[in-house]
Amino acid sequence: MSSAPSPALSALSALQPAASPGAPETRRRLLGAALAVFGRYGYRRASMEAVAAEAGISRQGLYRHYAGKEALFAAAISHLHDRGDAAGAEAAAAARAAGGGIAAVAGALIGARLAFYAAEIYASPHAAELLEESGRLGGPEIARRARRFRAALAAELARAGTRFADGLTAGDLADLLILATAGVKHGVRPGRVRAEAQKIVGYLLEGAAGARRSPRNGGRHHA
Repeated sequence: MSSAPSPALSALSALQPAASPGAPETRRRLLGAALAVFGRYGYRRASMEAVAAEAGISRQGLYRHYAGKEALFAAAISHLHDRGDAAGAEAAAAARAAGGGIAAVAGALIGARLAFYAAEIYASPHAAELLEESGRLGGPEIARRARRFRAALAAELARAGTRFADGLTAGDLADLLILATAGVKHGVRPGRVRAEAQKIVGYLLEGAAGARRSPRNGGRHHA
């Protein structure tokens, strides 16, 4: 069996930006502090001073890395998406290593990513404001990442080789799964998001595969 990474995991890995030259740990520490402060106070009330204090550096030191709050927020959101993509990729790899089928792998890929966002964004009392500012400052980047995730999921579905309903492509299924699970992070407790998303993925994939059976031909597959 080939040891090459699956197209899905390769696509998710490609979302990771290059680390800041010479200081990847510093970058992670600053952006982690920024996310904590933005989550605690919202975008409007957060300040560079508060982020610097959270990170344990001077205000001037923070400005040496980021020109202002907008630049810091955009970088923090990009970092957040890196971590969300990584959470999904790692969960999918673990599901595959455990011998899981496509429902388990795709469910882990989607569910772990959604669970991460539920905990990091939607649990904040300022979630609506953070999402609004994310769209304003990073809309094109967020859209690009969504397209890349959709492509990664479609590649994973295609890789499984499962024959689904006539005319239903891996891309169609990826769109359906993403749409069907999107609301989970809003209406479910953060600790249940992954499990509920995985349940939805399992039901939909089972239904898509089962749709190939016709009651008119006794359950035989279409020719």
